[in-house]
Amino acid sequence: MSTIINELKRAVRFNLTKTKELSSKARPHREQYMKISSIAVKILVILAWAAIWFRFLLKEVVQPVDGHWSYLVSVILLIVAMLGGIGVSMSTFWFTGNAPERSLDERELSQRNRVYVRTSQVLMFCIAFGWYLFEIAPMHSGWSPDLQSVERYLFSVFFSMLLFPTFLLAVTEPSLSDEAEDNDTTETNQERKDSMI
Repeated sequence: MSTIINELKRAVRFNLTKTKELSSKARPHREQYMKISSIAVKILVILAWAAIWFRFLLKEVVQPVDGHWSYLVSVILLIVAMLGGIGVSMSTFWFTGNAPERSLDERELSQRNRVYVRTSQVLMFCIAFGWYLFEIAPMHSGWSPDLQSVERYLFSVFFSMLLFPTFLLAVTEPSLSDEAEDNDTTETNQERKDSMI
């Protein structure tokens, strides 16, 4: 009888191990992302936005050329924006905003859907403002934008919109980083219990 029980325990342990291996291959895990606080995420996003939009304004006003100081400043601003974006993309807020549906629970899915609706509304506003900026405003001012201006504006808008859902999650759901830590602790405890079986 004890042999049968031991065999059953070994089979259950083997199945649990295989299930965990398959699930870890099938989807990204929250623990692969850094537990960055909501304040740090907000600072990184604002820094990246400031850099990318200041770069847009610099290129519109000064129009940097190779070898000019403004060209160097433009490159530095782009690097700062990219580094800020990379920092944000390693946070658990980014995970919640971009993970596959099977990796999130119902509450996280509703949070993500809510911020994506808001992001699409802001994107529509930015596109409408861009149309006004490049079609209507030049009629009433001496500014004459070219195709490169439109490209720079659209690049700045889409870069900003990539970070916007993460920023909204950090503003509206600051407890996500704490929950990620709690989830990791729960998973570790569950693994310990499974290994005792």
